[in-house]
Amino acid sequence: RPLFDAPGLAVEDPCVFVIDGHYEMIAKDLNGKTAGELHAGIHLLSRDGVAWDFAPEPKAYSRQVRWSDGQVRTLANLERPFVLVQDGVPTWMFAAMGEGATGGPGVFGALQRTWNGVIPLGA
Repeated sequence: RPLFDAPGLAVEDPCVFVIDGHYEMIAKDLNGKTAGELHAGIHLLSRDGVAWDFAPEPKAYSRQVRWSDGQVRTLANLERPFVLVQDGVPTWMFAAMGEGATGGPGVFGALQRTWNGVIPLGA
């Protein structure tokens, strides 16, 4: 059976990691109903890796990314996140990113530029 059986929940690209003996997951919110933003990320918690609950703040990340020069840009895609945990602390999120048209079928064909990026966490 599916791990998630919440009405209207549609996710992909899960990244599972362990902190202090429990599991955490971030995943892409395909319809934006949980994160409140289309294709943003959601955050879930589990003691056993089978039964999952939303974190107290369910939005894990946004497609709005602040660059090192302070500029904020909304990416067309932020895909397949991976969290690096160092000494029990999530420190960086790696992801495939893209600029161009957003939303709708065939969006990958409308991307103008793609790359792998890294976002600092907790800073």
